Amino acid sequence: MPARIIIGNWKINGTVKSLAAMMESLKSVDLAGVTVVLCPPMPLIGAASIAPVAFGAQDVSAHDTGPYTGEVSAGMIAETGAKYVIVGHSDRRRNHCEKGESIAKKAEMAFRAGLIPIICVGESATERKSGKTLEAIEKQLKESVPAAAQNFIIAYEPIWAAGIGHTTPSGLDIENAHTHIYNVLRRMGKSAPVIYGGSADAGNSGEIMSIRNVDGVMVGRASLSPADFLPIIKTGKQNVEQ
Repeated sequence: MPARIIIGNWKINGTVKSLAAMMESLKSVDLAGVTVVLCPPMPLIGAASIAPVAFGAQDVSAHDTGPYTGEVSAGMIAETGAKYVIVGHSDRRRNHCEKGESIAKKAEMAFRAGLIPIICVGESATERKSGKTLEAIEKQLKESVPAAAQNFIIAYEPIWAAGIGHTTPSGLDIENAHTHIYNVLRRMGKSAPVIYGGSADAGNSGEIMSIRNVDGVMVGRASLSPADFLPIIKTGKQNVEQ
């Protein structure tokens, strides 16, 4: 069974102190068989050079240089030692109205800088209720994955399920979505690991990672403390070894 991918998205949380505590805890964990990526706020990524795991950014500019106040280019992210970058996260799609064209540009910038983009897709509550989940996912894949894309990850993160207290889709719903993603990518002439994100935590990550075509998880709040995050990593290892 392929190695599981465990991504921690800290969003706008964390401090230098809490990151150092996480790094110290991770040193005691056997990471063989899992790929662990931490995506803290941008100012903390510089710790990547001393980390036992890979680092990633939570977003990237669609521009290399220019008068774009507050944005950070893919090249700048790569210079920190980071290897990954999240693009098209449900937070960005919902709160910043990001669409497929801009997400594809960001992914392309990531490729040019040698970064691995984690391209997020997922349906809204309205699309889910109207039975258009698979249609919405397919549309986002075709719009957000660049034509030249090769080394990338897809994160299925239903917008309606992301966040504290939200309901996680059923195992069958997750399997159907992931299988559809695999099939769409195949028709596009591409392949990529497909991970699940959307209220994943220590309590449900083991079950989620046992579902067919689920290659790992992307977790939010559960990645902020070693007490919550390390059990998810260990669950990923056990899932691979079974």
